[in-house]
Amino acid sequence: MVRAMFQGGDWVQRLKSRIDVTAAPASGWATKIDRRSDLSLEEFTSEYLLPRQPVIITDAARAQGWKALGWTPASLKARLGARPVPVGEGLVPFDQFVDRVLNDPSAPYLSNVDIPKYFPELVPDFRPPLKYAADNRLFSPLIPPNFPTPHEEKLFVTFFFGPRGRTFNLHYDFYNVHTFITQLHGTKDFRFYSPDQGAYLYPNPKNPKISDVGNAWAPDYKRHPLFREARPLEFTASPGETLFVPAGWWHGTRLGEQCISIGESFVNEGNWMHFVQDVALEGSPSLAKRIAAATYLLGAGAVMTVEERLGLQAVQGTLGRLLPRLQAIAK
Repeated sequence: MVRAMFQGGDWVQRLKSRIDVTAAPASGWATKIDRRSDLSLEEFTSEYLLPRQPVIITDAARAQGWKALGWTPASLKARLGARPVPVGEGLVPFDQFVDRVLNDPSAPYLSNVDIPKYFPELVPDFRPPLKYAADNRLFSPLIPPNFPTPHEEKLFVTFFFGPRGRTFNLHYDFYNVHTFITQLHGTKDFRFYSPDQGAYLYPNPKNPKISDVGNAWAPDYKRHPLFREARPLEFTASPGETLFVPAGWWHGTRLGEQCISIGESFVNEGNWMHFVQDVALEGSPSLAKRIAAATYLLGAGAVMTVEERLGLQAVQGTLGRLLPRLQAIAK
């Protein structure tokens, strides 16, 4: 399969046509977002994960006994103190940032903070993982260190905190990952757009996962007239609720009062080819590096599939030893 995919000079187009993140499931894209409780893993997989449809799960974190459900600005300030956190282009003591959020409506949004790097002691508060995120391939030992991100901040488990009214611009998530966003304190408004609506959302030419529309609540229709044709799905996430954001779904957010949430990226067999396509096409400018990365990931994915289906740790141990030679090339 790999040889056929890369035969000749059109390997990029072959890989590109292998999986289309905008292709709708047989039932069509969702026109509303369900709110579910007591959702079984089998129901989640068949109704939402495989067809890539979003869903709000009201009790996913509570079922796992997450201590993070008790986080507040005051409790995190007491726990983390003056820990430096990235705000804009610099670092700011966390306790000072909390005070600003509580007292200054113009405070910035602390978003996409890599929790394992900046707040490692918080990780046990949201473990064990959600049962719906089983077999997350991003944390497999077959994924090389600092890959696919070429730096120490993986951004696979991230922290969000900010004041009422702050927004996060319209986008869909990097590397075609799925994401679970769990609301822990305050509320967060969402506007969702299905993957096939890119023509109305003005993807940025340099980074087509980001919309030039920016703030979905305050669009400039003179600059972006087609955005009037976009069909949003709107809802508000409340504390304790988890939102499943499937690969390719555009979304923007607006914060409620003193909003705290965490996000965890997720890749499994269902969106593995979306992930491989994105990493291979948007990785190194070197054709050889991209071929090596895609080849390695396809091989690693085959090993993971066998391991996940059969539960054979020995498979990973035996076949995994054949793959590290490519890891240095694929970084």
